[in-house]
Amino acid sequence: MGKITLLDVLRVTLKPEFKFEPRIENTALLLIDMQELATAEHLIEEAVNAGLPEDEVREAVADFDRRIKEATVNASRILEACRKKGIPPIHVKVEAMTKDARDTGRLYRALGFIYPHGFKGGRFLPEVAPLDGEIVLTKTHSSAFIGTNLDRILRDMGVENLILVGFYTDQCVEFTFVDAIDYGYNCVLVIDACTTYLREMHEAVIQRYMALGGRQLLKTTDEVLKIIEEMK
Repeated sequence: MGKITLLDVLRVTLKPEFKFEPRIENTALLLIDMQELATAEHLIEEAVNAGLPEDEVREAVADFDRRIKEATVNASRILEACRKKGIPPIHVKVEAMTKDARDTGRLYRALGFIYPHGFKGGRFLPEVAPLDGEIVLTKTHSSAFIGTNLDRILRDMGVENLILVGFYTDQCVEFTFVDAIDYGYNCVLVIDACTTYLREMHEAVIQRYMALGGRQLLKTTDEVLKIIEEMK
């Protein structure tokens, strides 16, 4: 055996207490910020408008573009499976309630994430767009639980388990993920149905929870699809 590392110590001393044993009637799917604003094309347009050469910008965001598209495909597979099973999806989007976006939260405002009501880029991606009658919430904070009635909706629906997908891993997805667990929900983050700007930033979030014994908190799309298929 090699030299003991800090991770070895943590794996022995930490004893995670988490079980994801969902049933159809107490489970929901959360889709976070799966809008045009999260795509590489939106980023390219913004960068070109700011004066950067388009060919160089496209090359710079190529890996991000691939990962966004892959995550969207995986999220759409999970969404389709949930709809077929009768598991309700809840679509969360970034958008202020006012035309001047004065209701934007402080962190969003500090980072320049200011999106007025009806702004260009606010549309849901077609692969994961809500159907008529599905719940849609808007937010101007990082976590979907801040400034919305998401927690009240989930409790009124009898939801105890959440499947989480969307954008971006190290921002709104992680903040929602952590808040969901602290609010008392059993939450699973689908690691290949979310991503963020840099691959390293996505991996850092995943590895942080994985290293601390959170394997039950993190699943792949295929693993989640199997769970959904077997739900009663």
